[in-house]
Amino acid sequence: MHICTKWKLAFLGLVLSFGSPLGWLLIQCYSQGIDGFPQSLLDQWDVSEPLYLYLTFGTSFFFSAFGYFVGHLLEQIIEKDRLLEIKTQDYMRIVGLVAHELKTPLTSVKGRLDLTLGGHYGVLGDALKNALLKAVIACEQINQMISSYLNLSRIERGELDVHLKKLNLLKEVIEPVTEEMRGILENDQMTSQIQKNFRGDCMMSGDIQWLKVIFRNLLMNAVRYGLSHTVIEIRLSESFEKWRVEVLNQGCGVPEEYREKIFGRFEKVPRSEKMAEAGSGLGLYIVKQIIEQHKGDIHCESEIGKWANFIVSFPKIVL
Repeated sequence: MHICTKWKLAFLGLVLSFGSPLGWLLIQCYSQGIDGFPQSLLDQWDVSEPLYLYLTFGTSFFFSAFGYFVGHLLEQIIEKDRLLEIKTQDYMRIVGLVAHELKTPLTSVKGRLDLTLGGHYGVLGDALKNALLKAVIACEQINQMISSYLNLSRIERGELDVHLKKLNLLKEVIEPVTEEMRGILENDQMTSQIQKNFRGDCMMSGDIQWLKVIFRNLLMNAVRYGLSHTVIEIRLSESFEKWRVEVLNQGCGVPEEYREKIFGRFEKVPRSEKMAEAGSGLGLYIVKQIIEQHKGDIHCESEIGKWANFIVSFPKIVL
C-alpha cells in the first residue's frame, strides 16, 4: 500500500515530538541540581505534571501538523513539476515537427536558387547574380535557425544520440564546415584562417554530424558578432590528453557577466543598433550540450570592444 508523502512527514513529526518529555526532564534536573543520573531522572518522572502534559501533546500536535503541511506542499510541487515536464515535452514535439516541415520547402527554394545561379535557366547579369547570392545566404541563415530548433527539440526530449567513431577533427569536421560557411563569410566581407601548431592528425572519437553542428554555430556566432574586413581565426593545439580548438573573432566582445550565461537557452549578448540582427539564442546552448556528450568543455574569453574567443577542448580518447 502506497503511503503519500504528507502522511509520512506527519508520522515523522509525531516521532520527533517524543523528545519533549526528555527535554522536560533535563530542564528539571538542571533547575534543581539533581545528581545521580539516570536514577534521579526516573524519580522525577511524573506524567501528571501540567508542563509535561503540555509539552507532550502540544509538540505532538505541532510537529505532526507541520509535517503534514510540508508534505502537502511537496506533493503539490512534485505534481506541478510533472505536469510542466509533460507540457514541455509536448511543446518540444510541436517545435520539432514545425521545424522539420519548414526544412522541406526551404531546401526546394535553395535548390532552385542554386540552379539559377549556376546558369541553368540562362545567363545572369551581375546585379541579378548578387541579389540571388544574398537570397541563398538568407536561406542558409534560416536553415541554421530551423536546425537550432530541431536540435533543441531533440535535446529537451533526451534524443541527442551521439554515435562515436574514430575521426580526424580537422580534416573531417573543421575544414568542411569552414568551406561550407565561406559564402556567408564573404557576404559579411570576412575570411577565416586555420592555424595548427602540432604535427600529425587531430584524431579523436566523436560524431561527425554533431561536431559539425558545433563549429557551424561557433563560426556563425563569430560572423554575427564580428566586424567586416576581419579574419576569424581557428586555432588548433594539443596537450597530453586533450585537443584544444579556439574560434576567435575581432568584434564587440562578450561582457564578463555574460561569459557563462550565454551557454543557457535563449541567452544573447546585447548589441548595438548597428548590429541589430540577432539569432535565436540557442546556438551556444546546443553547442555546450553536444560538447558535453563528447566529454569535452567550452568556455569564453574576451576583451570588450576588441575580440571574443570560444575555446573548446575534447579528450583525445573518449571512453
